[in-house]
Formats: sequence, C-alpha cells, structure tokens
Amino acid sequence: YHLLHDTELFGVIQNTATLFALSVGLQLLICVIGTMFVTSVRPGIMAMLLIPYATGVIAPSFAFFVLLSTGVGPLSVSLAGSVSSQRIVITLIDTWQWLGILLVAAFFQTNQIPKSYFELADLEGMSIWTRWRRIVWPQVWFVLLFYSAFRLLDWLRKVDIVKAIFDRGYAGRLQTFAMYAEQVRFRFGSTDSGSAFNIQDPYGDFLLL
Repeated sequence: YHLLHDTELFGVIQNTATLFALSVGLQLLICVIGTMFVTSVRPGIMAMLLIPYATGVIAPSFAFFVLLSTGVGPLSVSLAGSVSSQRIVITLIDTWQWLGILLVAAFFQTNQIPKSYFELADLEGMSIWTRWRRIVWPQVWFVLLFYSAFRLLDWLRKVDIVKAIFDRGYAGRLQTFAMYAEQVRFRFGSTDSGSAFNIQDPYGDFLLL
C-alpha cells in the first residue's frame, strides 16, 4: 500500500521502463532488419561487433556527448533542453554499446540455417518478411526473448550512462531505479554493502529492498 503511494518511486520505475523500452526496442528492431538481409556472417566480422561492448561505456558516453553537443560538437542538437532529448542520447549510447552483442548472438543462430532454405524461398518468390518469419524467426526468437529479459534486469541496476554525462539527469527526472535505491540508502545513512537495505517510506514505516 505504501509503495503504491510513493510517487517518486513510481516516477523512477516509469523512467527506467521508458529507457528500457526505447533502447532495447531500437536494438531489437535493428536486429530484425539486419537478419532480414544478412543471414551469414564470418567469425572475424562477429568479433568486430563486440568491440563497442569491450570499450566500456564511460568514454563512449562523453564521445557521444561531444559529438551531439551544441557547444563543441558539429551537430546542432540540444542535449539538456528536455527529458526527451536526454533519453534519445542515452538510447543511442546504450544501443551502440549493446547492439553488437545481440547481433553476434542472432548471427550465430542464422549461420546454422542451411542455405538451401533461402534458395527454396527465393524460388517460391517469398517476400523478405515472409522469408524471415518462416526461416529466421524460429532460429532467433529465443535469442531475442533472452536478450530482452537480460537487458530488463540490466536496466534495473543501470547507473553508469545517466550519471556519466547527465549526473542525476534533468533535475532528477532521469533517475533509474538503481540510482534511486542508492540515493535512498545514503539518505538514511546506510553504509552496508549488498543489495538488501532498509528504506523508510514517507509514512514512517521501514521497507526491506
């Protein structure tokens, strides 16, 4: 009951869900389009797709910030003018970092599909969408599902992207769930490590997260 009336927590969860939907939705869309046209990828190219993830997130975050900044970058885009513009930047950074992982997993599966399947589909005159749905989808659906579930858990604990370039993000309205949990933990003087700590809600009761 008390959690349902914690408007700050509700806003944090809503923002986390929005960022998750934007970033993962864009990544899944790119993956679907990519596997429509490319079904076989060499191991060397798949290894190159992992480079963005291997470089970390802090330095790339600042690089994207500089690229899109109206003050020092070549593009006239306002990054701090609204929540929406900051969400776009966060979505781009997250996509740049994680898309390669998704594509490698998807291409690994499509590499297992016999080429004769696609040749037969071409002979039958299937559209690209029908070919993808009948041949590729059965091979990659569990990859997309597992990736979405994993990234949902990742967004629940995500702090780095937002704090790296926006601190608390547009007067605190871009806080993620993990940022809020850390803020509450220090607000009440908890120095315990781990994921379990006490939170005193606005009604005076203590909650265990």
